[in-house]
Amino acid sequence: MSNYNKVLLMGRLTRDPELRYTPQSIPVTEIGVAVNREYVVGTERRKDTTFVDVTLWRRQAEVVCQYLKKGAPIFIEGYLSLDTWEAQDGQKRQRLRVIAEHFQFIGGPRQEGEGGRGYPAADEAGTGPASPEGGYTATSRPPYSPSRGGGSPGGAPRAVYRPPVGGGSRLPQEAFSPIPSSEATGEPPVASPPLASSERPSSLQRSVEGDVVPDSDIPF
Repeated sequence: MSNYNKVLLMGRLTRDPELRYTPQSIPVTEIGVAVNREYVVGTERRKDTTFVDVTLWRRQAEVVCQYLKKGAPIFIEGYLSLDTWEAQDGQKRQRLRVIAEHFQFIGGPRQEGEGGRGYPAADEAGTGPASPEGGYTATSRPPYSPSRGGGSPGGAPRAVYRPPVGGGSRLPQEAFSPIPSSEATGEPPVASPPLASSERPSSLQRSVEGDVVPDSDIPF
């Protein structure tokens, strides 16, 4: 059976976030988020509040501590994690918390003293996935690489000939490279060396015992 562990929360901070560091100098913060649930019993409207501890790592922790304060709204996407430890009385204790993978600012920019500071742009906030193991993983386009079997150096696309508008299959003159003639270049023609007897075509002449026999006298 497959398993699925995903948490979506939207609420308000219950306290000012405090930035701390691990022994490996990794930024981390733990915030409290109050999530309200409203429902109706008969004709009476009621509201329950659930307090959730959320842990953020690395750049996410730095951004939350820099821009958010107590009472600021926030949207969090993450997963549940179970902490287990031994208390001073020797009893084992457990606690569920949320490890944030993504978070998002809610509402417009706030001024100092209104539950937060001016929110940064999405790229500056760096609200992508973060964890103590992998940290941030920025998504980018892969570098261009020509396909197998050839390609232009440096990744430049190869030129493709397109026929002129209006039909026809005539190729441009630049597509041909004719061999220059002596008349066009103004240089005297170069005489070809005479062919050896072994290279002369047999249809022109044949040597029979030293005599040249015309082609018309040779039976086929």
